[in-house]
Amino acid sequence: MNKKLIIPVITLSIASLASCGHDGGKDESIIVPDKPAVSTVATTEATTAKPAKTTKAVKTTKAAKTTKKTTAATTTAAVTTTTAANDLKMRTKDEISAEELHNVNIFLSNFAEQSWSEFDVLDTDNVSQKVYFCYINTKINTPDTFVKFVSQYDVSIPLDFMNERSKRFFGYGINDEIAKKYKDPVSDEHSYYKDGIFHFNSGDGESYTYMACAEGIEDFNGDLHLVEFTVYDMSDVCSEMVDAKYYDMTPKEVENSGGKPCKTGDAIIQDNEYNGKKTYTLVSYNANDYLNFRF
Repeated sequence: MNKKLIIPVITLSIASLASCGHDGGKDESIIVPDKPAVSTVATTEATTAKPAKTTKAVKTTKAAKTTKKTTAATTTAAVTTTTAANDLKMRTKDEISAEELHNVNIFLSNFAEQSWSEFDVLDTDNVSQKVYFCYINTKINTPDTFVKFVSQYDVSIPLDFMNERSKRFFGYGINDEIAKKYKDPVSDEHSYYKDGIFHFNSGDGESYTYMACAEGIEDFNGDLHLVEFTVYDMSDVCSEMVDAKYYDMTPKEVENSGGKPCKTGDAIIQDNEYNGKKTYTLVSYNANDYLNFRF
């Protein structure tokens, strides 16, 4: 498959570490890297460039735009690199190694389980989306840590913790100025940010039985990957969250095990390493209602 891609490349001046972060509901350790590696893609906490949205390929990036309320913490120039990649090829599910399939499926399932439809890492309007993701992801994957934040019906999570969680999955953190864009007590009495603490209304009974499974992966610009995937509803086989064994399966194997396809999508992810393990950060994510075809 010959393609010509216009690829956005942005160099970060901050730590950009993330992790798969999902192990079928088992506890995980939250580790803050001593000296994070510098990422070659993703975003800054200060300057936002409206990113390319993806369908089956990457579109041309829009011009970088700086808002009046940008943070002065870390700003780097957005560099657009045009790559005539005539030799790029979409690797199908049969050409993806077992290890890579496992890693990609786990990473993307963090977002699929929360029923995500769209995300662009450079969009500063997604503060609430990122914050809520970190909240639910913590609840699912670090229950021992999460319970320490719970006091009756209020869940109080420190900014430092959410900042690290954000860097882990998105490649950049949440500082106080960004956090203030989240809902405050006036607009929502149950979910808001105040004095370095995020507050959420505690509740039980939620189930997170969606998972993403890679159909194909296209590699470009060294450490960037365009992943085409299917989201499966696993509620018929998993009661609260997806069992870890399903992340090792191909799409066909997931279906044969009882998973019901409900969405198809594509995502751009970037190679990273966290806690000594290969993982990714999310650059963009798009998922739409399932169509009756297979890649």
